[in-house]
Amino acid sequence: DCAGSAAATASVKVNAKGGLKLKLSGKKTQKLGSKIALRAKCSAKCKVKATGSLFAGGQKFKVKGKTKLKAGQKGKLSLKVPAVARRVAASALRRGGKVTVKVKATAKGGGAKAKAKRTVRLTG
Repeated sequence: DCAGSAAATASVKVNAKGGLKLKLSGKKTQKLGSKIALRAKCSAKCKVKATGSLFAGGQKFKVKGKTKLKAGQKGKLSLKVPAVARRVAASALRRGGKVTVKVKATAKGGGAKAKAKRTVRLTG
């Protein structure tokens, strides 16, 4: 009988809240560089994978990153920006264009999934 044990209580709490919850935070405007820095927070222990699209100069580039998080703690989530994308983005910014990154993150943990989105604008 595991009623009342710490393990049973923890699993009931996570399931009672509707499963895993993921939140992305970070600056909405960031300087163009080799990485896009975000923070992620999970309601339970999880692995977070993030993919995104960088839009610059009429072109679209992929960015991605991943991290592992403990329950309730914020962690760094860095998305790597390819060199080709940086060059095109820098050129677009010099011409007065707009560079944005749309990020979608998925967290998996405890048999549950959660998703979150964030848009970041890059400057020169």
